Amino acid sequence: MAKDYNTMVSAFIGTLKTKNTINSYRNQLTKFETFIKGIGKTYDQITAEDAEKYKKSDFVKKAYKHGKCVGNSTPSSMKCHLNAISSFYKFLNIEPNPFVGLRESIKETKVEKFKVPTTDEVKKIISDTDMSNELRVALIYSTIYGVKIGNIKDFNTKDCVKVNNFKVTDFMKNKDFENVDISNINVSALKMRLSYYMKRKVSEGLLNEEYSFKDFRHYYVCELCREGKSSEDICKILNFSTVFNTNRYIEKLKPFI
Repeated sequence: MAKDYNTMVSAFIGTLKTKNTINSYRNQLTKFETFIKGIGKTYDQITAEDAEKYKKSDFVKKAYKHGKCVGNSTPSSMKCHLNAISSFYKFLNIEPNPFVGLRESIKETKVEKFKVPTTDEVKKIISDTDMSNELRVALIYSTIYGVKIGNIKDFNTKDCVKVNNFKVTDFMKNKDFENVDISNINVSALKMRLSYYMKRKVSEGLLNEEYSFKDFRHYYVCELCREGKSSEDICKILNFSTVFNTNRYIEKLKPFI
């Protein structure tokens, strides 16, 4: 008969050295205990198929803080989680270890390289007369109002928070701005036009980087941070699901703020 789960967990935890590792492993093993109780098994009855189900469960795939789900776990967090359970089984000397190889089966997602234009680049690009008014207006919306290019047809200034760094007349006359009918804008064509424009300007040596609409929206968020907006404010402005995800996003933008 297998020894009590909590007794074996305590013995295993006693072999760990650092406080962070102890806290992390204890947390993962508590989740694992909930899982095995839920499927009506003891830890020594877990099969490779059970381990695979655990890997795909929210215990591993979701991130929790103070008992509340705050989003999806990163691949690195999932690997650490499964490594904790696998190490526990190795300590128990149970063969075959049902968690062997699961950690390696999780693919790391490609880390998105953030690019954010500087204020001078924003001025230079959007003020460039070598650009259609449609493209200029779309960039103004991304930069000043933080509008996603895919949502531009539904854009309403009343629903958006404007950054104070620029105003429309910094880039074009109000009448030219108002004459652009955004309801008829072809988003796919605009993306292609911006891509073509960027490639041309880089080849001419006028720009060092090619920027997308998303990068101009990154600039908008950097401006919100520079203006002192809180994570909670930015979460609401961007319509993000959680403040946790907002903080992760802002953390990636810190080099540009």
